Amino acid sequence: MNTGSDPTKGTRTIHVHVVDVVEQKAGGYTVVLQALSDEDITSEETWRVALPGDFRGATRVDRLWHLYYGQDPGCSPGVSLDVTVPNE
Repeated sequence: MNTGSDPTKGTRTIHVHVVDVVEQKAGGYTVVLQALSDEDITSEETWRVALPGDFRGATRVDRLWHLYYGQDPGCSPGVSLDVTVPNE
């Protein structure tokens, strides 16, 4: 929570679109996301803090993020989500 006038503290909301959810043959799931706003998430650690569940890691490819989960993350392709992330 932002408790002062320092803009580097607190959180912000990023609007993302779920492009695809793929079940991997070796186990786990890959969720492909694209940020809908001009702001973007710049590191895997931001996802780690922002997302619940069995998050395993992330890779950025152009403007798409590939998020890796050990179990079904419970989201579907085509939906838009608001993700609260810490200010970087």
